[in-house]
Amino acid sequence: MARKKKDESTEKAIIRILKREHDKKTYGMLRVAMGKQRGLPAVQITVPCETGPDPIFLEKSQVNDVAGTMLSERFVTAHHAPLSSGQLLDDIGYLGATPAVKEILKGTYVYPPDMDHHTRLLLEEAACLFAKTAGDVISIFVTTKDFQDWWLTANGNIQSLKLGAHFGHYVAAAHDERLAALHVATLNLALQTGVPLERWGDGLTVLLEMEFGSI
Repeated sequence: MARKKKDESTEKAIIRILKREHDKKTYGMLRVAMGKQRGLPAVQITVPCETGPDPIFLEKSQVNDVAGTMLSERFVTAHHAPLSSGQLLDDIGYLGATPAVKEILKGTYVYPPDMDHHTRLLLEEAACLFAKTAGDVISIFVTTKDFQDWWLTANGNIQSLKLGAHFGHYVAAAHDERLAALHVATLNLALQTGVPLERWGDGLTVLLEMEFGSI
């Protein structure tokens, strides 16, 4: 009918719908027949050992303890970087919202004489990148509108926090101006002081075999 009326936009829309339905039916059957190899939850774990064979841990408590120890070490590796101590940290701060950061990005910052060479190269490269992207600004202050716009359009999820709140609680709060403002005030307090909320220190790590058979 659309073709007879020479309505090209409607005709193209109908063709897209038909093609999408055809592909869904065709490839859907292939996915069901062929399946997809999925990684399994970790039921055993091995830790590289320089002095002998790699030990393998099989019990659930062992897997949890060993994985927790290894991940904890990995997550704090950045604290040993030269950027995480000394005068540079005092000047930059944890949020990078100080006058010294602006000087670094403009190329006018006077680096400490004993500063790590590679760290200085990294910051100098940051200044070069900033010169090319200076128009792209990311605000470190969250507004109530930001909070509402994100949560009112976010895809559904029911994961719960340690405190029991889940996705739906934040969606519901986004519908109320005062509740949204309360959440935003908490976020901005953490951002401006550099002190994270206590509940942010708890997370869930799901170990999956990214490579089949690799533990």
